[in-house]
Amino acid sequence: VETEYNGKGLINPRAFHDLHVYLVLKMMDDPERDAEKLIEEFFAYQYGPAAKEMKAYSAYLKKRLDAIPGTICMTPLQARNCFDKDFFITINSLLDAAEKKVKNDPERLENVRIERLPVDFSAAHLWKQVASQTGMEHKFLCDRLEQNMRLAYKRYFFKNQPFGIGI
Repeated sequence: VETEYNGKGLINPRAFHDLHVYLVLKMMDDPERDAEKLIEEFFAYQYGPAAKEMKAYSAYLKKRLDAIPGTICMTPLQARNCFDKDFFITINSLLDAAEKKVKNDPERLENVRIERLPVDFSAAHLWKQVASQTGMEHKFLCDRLEQNMRLAYKRYFFKNQPFGIGI
């Protein structure tokens, strides 16, 4: 039961961080709870009308990550062969659709945008290798990454702590 904060004011972009925290807390309270039911509850509450697209994103991400042999944390980002052109196009299509469904709900829109962090973080690191082939402009990616990092920073860190992600 760990967090992904490093204490240096940086956010470690991990997919579905809030879901992880929610499940850990609920299961620590009652280990007999049905995890699948908790996941359904979380998606319904966290994403509302965009729950379908966010579950599709989660399932697609899991499918692609499960294809990596061995332990994923032992495989450097650049060596994870799941991050190809189709990966970024598919994930961004799902997230775009989710954003459209919650565009008039600021809290849920923020939830979706924060979920873009691991995707955009990976795309930025793999820009020359693969992400530049997706048709997205580099400046657009960097601007969106910074905007969403600011959202996450505001959510997960103290309000008086200076913003400093170094991008």
